[in-house]
Amino acid sequence: MGDFLPNISGENRSATFGSLNVSYSDWPLDSTSATVVVFVYISQLVAIVGFLANLLVLYIIIRYPDMRTVPNIFVLNLAIADASYCCSITFDTVAQLHANGWIFGHTMCVAGYIMCYGSSYCSVFFLTAISFERYKAITDPIGQQGVCAKKAWMTCAAVWCAAAVSVTPVFLDPDFFVYVQENPSTGGNHVKSSCKFLHPPVVSSTLYGKLRVVYNFAITYVFPTCIIINLYGLIWRKLRQSPPPSTQCRRATKSRNKVTKMVAAVVSFFVVALSLWQINTLLLEFKLVNQIPEALFELGLLLYVTNSAINPVFYALLGERFGSYVRKIMCCRHIGRNDLRLAQNV
Repeated sequence: MGDFLPNISGENRSATFGSLNVSYSDWPLDSTSATVVVFVYISQLVAIVGFLANLLVLYIIIRYPDMRTVPNIFVLNLAIADASYCCSITFDTVAQLHANGWIFGHTMCVAGYIMCYGSSYCSVFFLTAISFERYKAITDPIGQQGVCAKKAWMTCAAVWCAAAVSVTPVFLDPDFFVYVQENPSTGGNHVKSSCKFLHPPVVSSTLYGKLRVVYNFAITYVFPTCIIINLYGLIWRKLRQSPPPSTQCRRATKSRNKVTKMVAAVVSFFVVALSLWQINTLLLEFKLVNQIPEALFELGLLLYVTNSAINPVFYALLGERFGSYVRKIMCCRHIGRNDLRLAQNV
């Protein structure tokens, strides 16, 4: 994700792009340091595992008819977004480790930016949508039964559109907002390319950087976190107030609550994992600190990547149906009826 991030900190330099004189900020870390290299390799490994795990989630939902429930429509789209983000990490890994930096050209710079930012925005929005679905399932289970797959797909389409709007500047003028800039490296005449995006000419690079960081912090962290925490507060209150279920409903209630705990684990990790990265970017952009330890900065990036890779683990560990099908695929064993209970599991 490093090479796609704009104006976080560092030395300001000027460059000529077409007829515009523009400025940008170099990536603040020394990409040749041992600490960065170690974290880059770890992040890439996590991304590969996360990509394969999300593909497994997609396969299970598509392959088995009883997994095509309304909640799993949101999970399916979340897995697509997470897999796309994990895939985009490979471009950043190559750019940080290759001697020539960004070697994929301008077109892939634009495509990589759209994939990275669009999918990361979608991941956050789908987590919020899933939390809202859990809230409705717990507080109004009868009304939620009337929610059809068509409405769920319409909601997912709206989320993808919202993510597209978030990267609209790239579609409007890709040559202005995303580009490949060649910078002389410290090693003599060697040229190293990077994938960055520019600031609009009507605002300064400093102001634009601050606005982008605040925008990302609000849209992808503060607002979703506030919504999610409020929803789970209401869910917790509803569960405490609910009378003991009858014998017939006890199994369904247990399964429903287990799904809620699984989703709570997913969003809790999201809140914790993204906090370090968000704090780091705010501190650097507003110059509240002179520098952040290299390892701490890279740890924030690693947790950001892990957030998109860890969700299938929660599904397998805490979701009854997902766990059963994962065991079936991995161990090639038959699933009995006791393994697939009639509950609305994710």
